[in-house]
Amino acid sequence: PPTALPQEHQNHLNELNRTSGTAFDKHYMNMMVADHEKTIADFEREAASGTDSALKAFAARNLHILRMHRDSAVAINNAIK
Repeated sequence: PPTALPQEHQNHLNELNRTSGTAFDKHYMNMMVADHEKTIADFEREAASGTDSALKAFAARNLHILRMHRDSAVAINNAIK
């Protein structure tokens, strides 16, 4: 197994460790929105053009949940002042 986090994840962790309060909340929620966007794109791609029928169906069936989570993350992020 890896002995360290991938650099991108380590950078996020370092940034979170340097912040607190509202800055921490904003950075964390920005990460959540971005991660949900990436996951939604992956699921959309799989649902549209996947070759494994079970995986394709799973992606299509669960896209609405990811979109609801993303929408919640966006709302929380927008509410942080």
